[in-house]
Amino acid sequence: MRLSEWGSTESAEMSRFHALSAGNTERAGSGGAGGGGGGGGGGFVIPRHANPNASVRTTRQRCMPPTSTTRVAPDVVPVTGQPRPCPTPTRTGILAPLTEARTDPDLLYIGTYTESIYLVRMDRRSGELVRVGSLNAGANPSFLIIHPTGRVLYAVNELEPTGIVSAFAIESGTGGLTRLNQQPSGGGAPCYVSVERSGRALLVANYAGGSVALLPIEPSGALAPAHVVQHTGKGPNAERQEAPHAHCILPDPSNRFALAADLGADRVFVYRLDLDGKALHHIEEGDAVMRPGAGPRHLAFHRALPLVFVANELDSTVATLRFDSARGALSLLDARSTLPAGWTGTNYPADIHVASSGRTLYVSNRGHNSIAVFSVAEITGALALEQVVSTEGDWPRNFSLDPTERWLLVANQRPGSVVVFGRDADTGRLTPTRQRIALPSPVCLRFPGS
Repeated sequence: MRLSEWGSTESAEMSRFHALSAGNTERAGSGGAGGGGGGGGGGFVIPRHANPNASVRTTRQRCMPPTSTTRVAPDVVPVTGQPRPCPTPTRTGILAPLTEARTDPDLLYIGTYTESIYLVRMDRRSGELVRVGSLNAGANPSFLIIHPTGRVLYAVNELEPTGIVSAFAIESGTGGLTRLNQQPSGGGAPCYVSVERSGRALLVANYAGGSVALLPIEPSGALAPAHVVQHTGKGPNAERQEAPHAHCILPDPSNRFALAADLGADRVFVYRLDLDGKALHHIEEGDAVMRPGAGPRHLAFHRALPLVFVANELDSTVATLRFDSARGALSLLDARSTLPAGWTGTNYPADIHVASSGRTLYVSNRGHNSIAVFSVAEITGALALEQVVSTEGDWPRNFSLDPTERWLLVANQRPGSVVVFGRDADTGRLTPTRQRIALPSPVCLRFPGS
């Protein structure tokens, strides 16, 4: 069935992507269009923010689960009034065992601080973006990951006091989503999710709970209950580091360890990944203790060198760590500013990625509203700031390279846009394009295989 032939039905038993007819498909342009059309009906209210330099940011939510609040780490605060309850997610089907990657690589899934996940198609030749559907996924389906087979998408529902991780089957050909099941994340405000390389376990970081968890993945792609590990520690920033705040967890390239960045504890924790025991085991002597007040947020491994790069949210730096994969041990090597010389405004780095060549590293700056482009020395991995380019929007919380790495896409959370930049394959430098699309509060961009 072609995507344009889908109906717009949705029931309590199943949530699926609503296709837009060809006449209603929203295309990217130099200015974008309004971001309506989310699952479940009703228009979005794109947030307006009075103080662009505040360290705690706000956005509106369309729904609130009856037993949870919608405060999420730390950029979202509760809305006033009495929002309508979110639909109750239910398990609605079982896939055959995961064996085959069939997802269209030109599709892009976008997590948001609304109640919708959006599906966008990208033209690899021009960079044009076309919005083709949306799914009502419950409140704050913010961070997404796709199973290595390409057949299941996982999303955190960033809620307190207990967050949720939801699993959705990806329909071959169309990219449509069907809900499989959900599990508690093991803590409040889950803000990051990854899948280890064999596809047997999902890893999640709970910001408000200060914990990380491993959720086994069943043969169908559905999730089993979580094994939770509680972090400890705090930092010198009394407002942001009064307690641990896990912000990221990733498997290492060997798939023997998992590394977790904790903004509140100023530490990158090292865990042994026990897939048979369905557990995480802390290797305390392997942890990296960061500079006090750094606030480690996101991590990225180098493809060839034994290095891990860390986006530090609170001191606007990117740190380089050496990772000894024989012992599971980290050591701090260096830290560089993500900002141009002389700039002194309020800024909070967010996302970080390394190009597949290993020669270029990118970091997003919220506040300065830019992407910092670093060259990576071939032998040593030393960083040098080569370019800082405006994201043409506000609060770039997340960004992604497309599968060809010809393009880099930025999710500007405010007022709500995804902007496309051309990328030079040799130098890694970015060039603005006229391609963009308006969506409400985009906070995660996920291509299949990314």
